[in-house]
Amino acid sequence: MTKLRPPPAYQEYATDTLTNRQFRLLSLPERGLRATMRMECWANGTIPCSAKELALFLNLNPADVQRNLTIGVLSYFEEHDGNLSCPELEGQHERLMTQRAAQASGGKKGGQTTQKKYKDIQVVNEGNLQASLEADPKAKLKVLSRDEENREEESREELSVRNYSMEEHANWLAEFDAADPTDKNEYKKKSRGY
Repeated sequence: MTKLRPPPAYQEYATDTLTNRQFRLLSLPERGLRATMRMECWANGTIPCSAKELALFLNLNPADVQRNLTIGVLSYFEEHDGNLSCPELEGQHERLMTQRAAQASGGKKGGQTTQKKYKDIQVVNEGNLQASLEADPKAKLKVLSRDEENREEESREELSVRNYSMEEHANWLAEFDAADPTDKNEYKKKSRGY
C-alpha cells in the first residue's frame, strides 16, 4: 500500500478558541507564539521544550520567546523527552490518517470488485461468442466503427458517387439560373439604410 501524505491542514473552530477563557487571558504576543508553536507541531510533530532552543527552531528573538512562553501558552502542550507536542492536534492527525487509510482501503476493494465484475462479463461474452461460432461456423463478426450503426449503411463516398435524378429540382434550378445577378454592394446599402 502506498504511503499516505500527511494532511496539509488542521481544523480549528474560531468560536471555540475565542470563547475559551484560557485563550482570552493570553496576551497578543502569547497568542501569536501559541499559534506558531501549534503550526510547527502540526508540520513536524514536536518542538523543542527549552525557550532558547525553541527560539532558534522558530527563528524568533530568544528574549521574546522567553518572555511569552508562559504557563498559559504551555498549557496547550505536553512535554515528552525534552520536546513539546500538542495533544489536540495529534488526535486530529490520527483521526485524519485513519479516515484516509479507510478510504484508500475502501477504494481498493471497490476497484477489485469492479474489475472482477468486468472480467466475469468478459468471460460470459467470450463464451457466448464461442458458442455461436460453434453453432454456425459461417458466422462472422461485424466489426463496426464508432460512427457506424450497421454494415448495410452506405459510406459518404458511395452516396456522393451515386447518380441522383435532378428532375425533382429542375424548377428550382431554372428559377435560380433565370434570376438577375445582384449588385455586390446591394446588401451593404440596404443594411445601412441607403
